[in-house]
Amino acid sequence: MNKLWRWEEKSYQQNKKRETLWIAAVICWLLSLLITYLIGEKMYGGVISTGASSYAAVSVGMAIGISLRYGLGKEPKPMTEKRWRNNWIFVILWSVAIEVFAIFQGMYVQAVQYGLVLIPLLYLAKEERKDIDKVSLGACALLSVAFVLTFATYIAPKVIGLCTVEKAEEIVAEQGYNEAEYLGWLYGRWMYQDAVDKSFYTADMEKERYYMIFGRKDGEPYRFLIDPKGGEVIFFATEAEEPELGMWHRPREQ
Repeated sequence: MNKLWRWEEKSYQQNKKRETLWIAAVICWLLSLLITYLIGEKMYGGVISTGASSYAAVSVGMAIGISLRYGLGKEPKPMTEKRWRNNWIFVILWSVAIEVFAIFQGMYVQAVQYGLVLIPLLYLAKEERKDIDKVSLGACALLSVAFVLTFATYIAPKVIGLCTVEKAEEIVAEQGYNEAEYLGWLYGRWMYQDAVDKSFYTADMEKERYYMIFGRKDGEPYRFLIDPKGGEVIFFATEAEEPELGMWHRPREQ
C-alpha cells in the first residue's frame, strides 16, 4: 500500500508540474503574439507584417484540434524509427518551402522568423525519438518558439534596414520642422493616384509602403513621405500644394 501511495503521489506531482509548465508556455506564447503585433503596429506603424494574426489563427486551430483529439480519448501513437524519420523529412521539406515562398514574396520579416524558429524546433524534433515525456516536450517547444519568435520579430526589421516611426519623426524634426507626427502609411500606388506632382514616383514603388509624417514650419503644414528602408525622404510638400495626398490621414489636432 505504501508503494502504491508513493507512486500515486509521484504521478500527481508530475501531472502538476506538466500543468504548470503548459500554463507558463501558453502565457508566454500569448505575450509573444501581443509583442509581435505591437512591434509591427507601434514601432513600425503597420508598414511591415509580423504575422501575429496568422500565428494567432493557427494557434486557435491547433488548440481546438488537440482538445478534440484528447477529448475523444485518442492517445498519441508510439514514436517508431520510421515515424520519426518521416516527421523529420516533412519538417525539413515544409520549412524549406516556407522560407523560399517568404523570400520570393518579399516577406523578409517572416523569413527571418521562420529561419530562427526552426532552430529550436529541429532540436526538439531530434529529442522526440528519445524515451522522454512527450507532453512536457510539447510545452518546451511552445516556450522555445515564443521566445525565439519575439526575438526574431524584434531583430528582423533591423536586419533588413528598416527605420522605426520614431526615427522617421526625428528625421523630419532634424530638418527644422515642428510638431513632427506620424499620420499613417501609404502604398506607392496610392501616392501616385493622389499626388499632383508625380515626378518622385517610380514603378518599383507601387507595392511598397511608406511613412507619412506631418510637420509644421513657419506656421505652414507639410507632409513628408519617408521610405522605411533607410529613412530617406522621397517627397514633401505643403498641404495646400498636395491637398489629396493621404487626405484621410490627419494630425490629432485636426
